[in-house]
Amino acid sequence: MSPSAPDAATAAHPHAADAKSAARCPFHVEAPLTTSRRMREECADLHEAAEQGDFARAMVAATLTREQYADFLGQMHAAMLVLDQRLAEARATTPAIEALVDDAQMQAPNLRADLEFLAVQPSSVLPRRGSISLIDAANHWAAANPLGLLGLHYVREGANNGNRYVALKLRKAWAHLWDTARPDGFRHLDPYGIDQRPRWDRFKATLDAQPLTPAQQDTLVHAARDMFKAITAIHEDAASA
Repeated sequence: MSPSAPDAATAAHPHAADAKSAARCPFHVEAPLTTSRRMREECADLHEAAEQGDFARAMVAATLTREQYADFLGQMHAAMLVLDQRLAEARATTPAIEALVDDAQMQAPNLRADLEFLAVQPSSVLPRRGSISLIDAANHWAAANPLGLLGLHYVREGANNGNRYVALKLRKAWAHLWDTARPDGFRHLDPYGIDQRPRWDRFKATLDAQPLTPAQQDTLVHAARDMFKAITAIHEDAASA
């Protein structure tokens, strides 16, 4: 029995039926969002707010003073000392942190070196509002759900992209102030140098390869938002110092 005209067309073009079904279906099913895309999109408001603050603008414009910069470094060091420790402790129990966080990403050593270059003893720094909020967030997530530490760290690691540009601006603006032929004091802002972009691309790819549930992604987003709020508060403290 020969096929009817419509059936003959389908036999000649086996994908025609699929095309007809798709045309009749008003819905388009998208693939699940990657973790890094969720982090970027669901933190965009706080990311923009952090970049628009007075202190962040002064950093980009290289108009802040060395005293303000040293104050900022001191507050960051107090907080990152705790975050580094909590991340190191969580490696043994949290596979995603073990997969993503290596020793080169720990920022307390870089901040300590920057402070010492500026003749500031890290032990002399007393944490203020912003730094305390970040310390509290690190301790909270370590106790409640260590995966959240990765959300805090994601923001810190991603910030290196813009921070490298800031470091270049400050090096140029303050070149006449240094007592050494090779300016330092920017290890925290520019920890990887020319390897920054490749490292960030690998970090995101490794993050997106983790078998995280939507609920686990929610945890990362929540923690990342905590991080943006704490960094904004640290900026505000430094601006008013």
